[in-house]
Order: sequence, then C-alpha cells, then structure tokens
Amino acid sequence: MTTVEFSIAGILLCLYGLLVLGFFLVALGRGFSWRRRSLASNALVPEIREALVDFLAGSNDLTRIEDCVRRSRDDVADVMVGFQGTVGGTALNRLCSLALKLGLVQDWVDNAHSRDRVIQRTAYERLAFVSSFEPCRRLAGDLIVRSLLHPDPDVWLWSSRAVIQFGTGEQIEGIFAQAVTRSLLIRILLTEALRQHAAPLCKHAVPEALKSSDASEVLATLDMLVAWERAIDIHNMPDLLDHRVKQVRLQALHLVPLVPIEPPTRAAIINALSSDDPDISTAAALSAARLQMAEAVPALARMLRVSPGDLARTAAAALSEMPPRGWQALEEFSSSANPVTAAAATEALNRVRRKAQS
Repeated sequence: MTTVEFSIAGILLCLYGLLVLGFFLVALGRGFSWRRRSLASNALVPEIREALVDFLAGSNDLTRIEDCVRRSRDDVADVMVGFQGTVGGTALNRLCSLALKLGLVQDWVDNAHSRDRVIQRTAYERLAFVSSFEPCRRLAGDLIVRSLLHPDPDVWLWSSRAVIQFGTGEQIEGIFAQAVTRSLLIRILLTEALRQHAAPLCKHAVPEALKSSDASEVLATLDMLVAWERAIDIHNMPDLLDHRVKQVRLQALHLVPLVPIEPPTRAAIINALSSDDPDISTAAALSAARLQMAEAVPALARMLRVSPGDLARTAAAALSEMPPRGWQALEEFSSSANPVTAAAATEALNRVRRKAQS
C-alpha cells in the first residue's frame, strides 16, 4: 500500500470509531433520560392513584389531578386505564368524563393516527377503556369501528374490545368470526368480553363456526364456549363428539353438560366411555357424572373393573355421583378380587360417606 492509501484507511477507521462512539453516547443519553423519567413516574403514580380514588369517591376538587396532568399526561392515562376491571357503572362513567374534560381522550384520538406503532397501540387500548361512555365515542367518531379492518393485530384487538361494548349484533358476530381464526392470546382476551353476547351469538355465529371444515376454528369455538360456562343451545353435538380430531372431541365432551342433552348426544357419551383413548374415556366419565346419566352406570362399572388406576378412580368418582345405582355398584366392587378396582371403589365410597356425615 502507498502512504496515501494508508492515510485514507486511517481516516475511515477514525470516522467509523467516531460513529460508533456517537451511537454509544446517544444510547447512554437515552438510558439516563429513561431512568430519570422512570424515577419521576414511580414517585408520581401513587399520587395520581390517590387523587383519582378521591375523585371516584365523590370529591369534585380537580386541583391535584390537574397538577398531575401538567406533570405527566401519560402517567395519568396509565393509572386511569389501570382501573379497568375494578370500576364500572356510574364510577366508570365518572372516570371517562374526567378523561374527556382533561383533554386526554382527544390526545388518544390524535395518537391513534401516529406512525409509531407503540404510540398507536397504546392509544387504541385507552380508547377501548373509555368507549363504553357515549360522549367519548362521539369524540372518536367512527375511528374505532373503522379500525376493525386494521392490519395490526393489537389495534384490531383493542378496537374489537371497544366495539363489543356498543356495537351492533352484526359487528359483534363479525368480531366473533374473526376471533376464532386469531391467536390463542387474542381469543383469551376476547372470550370474557364476548360472554355477555353468548345467547345471540349462539343463534347464528356459533353454529356456523362449528360447521367449519377447519378443525382449528371448530376447536377455538369450543374453547370459547367452554370458557363462557353458560347454558347454550347446540344441535350438532353428536357430530362434534365423533369428530376426526381428538382435541375437538375432548372439548365437545367438556361442553356437553352445558347443552340440551338429546338421545343421540347421550348415546355418543356412552360410546365415548368405551374409547381406547384414556383421555376421551376420562372426559366422557366426568361429563356422565355431571349429567348424572343413569344409563352410563354399566359402562362406568366396566371401566372401573378393567381399567388401570387413574381411569378406575375416575370411573369410581363418576359412579359416586349417581345414587342409588352407582353406590350399589361401588359396594359390589369394593370387595373385588382386583386390588385396583377394590381400592378405587372403596375410596369413592368413603368419600361419599364422609360427605353424608358432614
């Protein structure tokens, strides 16, 4: 290399070093800035929470809250949203009205148009919180409804949670149809919100989803129905109990006690008790016990007689829920020559006796 080439290489290395140093200093500065904001936030949040609790308790003095807003609008918004699930009715309306008066709702509407995804997602989360209050919805206009078509799954989630509170039946059915195609986390977050609409959803949306050729959508629908723990009207239970996918059959068995039991469904449960798959037969035994199906006693007795330990105990527990025939069967099997059968029957009988004495 010539001297000139060495000089150019040296200059480039120096420039590269300065660039790396610049990045390091910027990152260091941001770190210090974040730490200062974090410390300030930690000190301010308890004060904000106390002021909001006083306000919700009936105080109309906004001096402390307005001072907190001047110091950190974001912290006030975070603390407000933190009341989600703990306040409702008049208290929630009062909190939403305060957010509107302080100009926070307008901030969130503006931030919903941000190109920064974090800012945008946070804005929709906060708008979902206040969307039950009609004046807040009026300020947001059709922003939330239009966001049901948003490609960002987080924005769609928060928009859906908002629309579930005030939307039309058609909109809510659309959200349900989308939810069963989304991730498990999104379904978990929407399941509770959709519970209040279980009855109307079971008229059209749920039956359509259960007829899907996509087993994952059928399973997702059953997961939500089981989580609702509501009495619902499903007419194709025998098909679900005989589904080609094991997980669908299992969830259908878990759902059975919540639906009207027709003869074909009862027959499908009895058939499942004889399954070679222990998971299926266990779920069938639990469902038969909850339904107190007297016609299941022979199949449960057979399960108790020939099955290994865990399944035998499940069958015995199911029989203990079906007096008097189930108890009679347990009495007979408590003296069985099979030690597993005898132990399971005796354990179930003792449990019944202790319960009767208490």
